[in-house]
Amino acid sequence: MNANLVFMDHWKRCYLRDLRLLESHQLLAEGATILADNVLFPGAPHFLQYAKTCGKYHCKVHRASLEYFRAIPDGIAELRYTGTH
Repeated sequence: MNANLVFMDHWKRCYLRDLRLLESHQLLAEGATILADNVLFPGAPHFLQYAKTCGKYHCKVHRASLEYFRAIPDGIAELRYTGTH
């Protein structure tokens, strides 16, 4: 069974590794949504770069602020999996 929704809110440096594991094990359904928290602060730049350039996702970053420090800008990435290429 493939996932239709994945929420990432763990070690930001692991986001890209874990996304690629989902892909390599074919665990994402076509059209699946992946939400990744705190992609701007503390940040997951390699994850965002991959999601925007690999051709497998439509990617949007929703601007937000850090949960406990409203003055610190942050964002949540919303990826829509378009399938393997």
